[in-house]
Amino acid sequence: KNPGRWTKTNTGILYCKRFYHFRNEQIHWDVVSTLYRTKDKRGEARMMEVSLYIEVSSKRIKPGKASFCYVLEYISPAGNTYTKSEIGCIEASGNRLVLSAVIRALGHLKPGCGVVIHTDLRYLESALMLGWMQEWKTDGWTRSDGKEIKNRDLWEQIEQQTKIHNLQVKYTCKSPYTAWMQNEMKKTDLEIGQYKEIKGQ
Repeated sequence: KNPGRWTKTNTGILYCKRFYHFRNEQIHWDVVSTLYRTKDKRGEARMMEVSLYIEVSSKRIKPGKASFCYVLEYISPAGNTYTKSEIGCIEASGNRLVLSAVIRALGHLKPGCGVVIHTDLRYLESALMLGWMQEWKTDGWTRSDGKEIKNRDLWEQIEQQTKIHNLQVKYTCKSPYTAWMQNEMKKTDLEIGQYKEIKGQ
């Protein structure tokens, strides 16, 4: 069996058994988008549509050691599902965990993707979908009271990603991956600053 082929798991999720030599020597989504680049009726390339699901181990306001887990999901025109999953451990508040997961996940995508971020963080939804983030940028990343926006460094990175991808946020309390991601975070013991790629459920 070719170790570089994408193969199905018991639940139909596909993963690649061989790491491709791209950024950080991890599976890069250029592989998938090259294989499944589709065109519209005018022969122009369509935007690669990707879903990003995020779970965090803590939602507290006070920073502390905690983990985030994400699943990048791409469904090809043929109906095949491809995923890339990772767990990261950092010292952060609940909001910062989610923002860090977004940035980490988007770093694996080829420029020009349409990404729907599934999260239960209303703050992220409002920032991107209601234009809060652009208002913060216009005001020098400060709030109406003049204080600097919390997690400014991450918001600036996400704002840069909006120039690379078409980002949307969908408020989601429970996704098909929620229970699996929560279980993976519980059984994976990482130190602060460590990241671990995990196989699809």
